Amino acid sequence: MPWFNYSTTGGNTSYHQYNVAGGSVTPSPGGITFTHYSETQGGDIIGSFILEKAGKQVNSGTSMTWTQVKIEGFFKTKRK
Repeated sequence: MPWFNYSTTGGNTSYHQYNVAGGSVTPSPGGITFTHYSETQGGDIIGSFILEKAGKQVNSGTSMTWTQVKIEGFFKTKRK
């Protein structure tokens, strides 16, 4: 299963590929698109991703709050 987790500096806010509401965990619909994929080692892989209904988790002392958010991103990396 693909995994997405981003935490802010200080660690009190994090973003996930799922949302928690009413005690239920729901995976976010979304996808990944590759706009360039090199066939050779060391070549570029470029694309984007979207998580339509992801979760934002905020921890404040003794409580935790979840809100639904949309996450979009772009990437460029080298093929190993």
